[in-house]
Amino acid sequence: MKELLVFIVFITGIVAVVSCSSYPANTDGRLTVEAIGGGTVTSSPAGINCPGQCTANFPESASVILTATPELQQKFLEWGGACLASEPTCTIKIRGNMNVSGAFSEQP
Repeated sequence: MKELLVFIVFITGIVAVVSCSSYPANTDGRLTVEAIGGGTVTSSPAGINCPGQCTANFPESASVILTATPELQQKFLEWGGACLASEPTCTIKIRGNMNVSGAFSEQP
């Protein structure tokens, strides 16, 4: 979205019109995920399906739900990085570039 600001300046009877345009800075954050062990990490909204697609850009301040799905005879252990939880789903709010890991291990 482009903004246009117009200022009218009166200096000793002279009228000057000054305008300036501003463009917003890049408002995306990059989320990088690492799936450690036997499992997959996916995101909603779509973008992450790791291993495979482990990095995606999301709008700044967007809520992203990550879901960890273990492979057969594996179990989900925990999140690391920007997600600090032991449940298989984690919601993060994008703030710049972020890193998350999801760890899986063999079931006994």
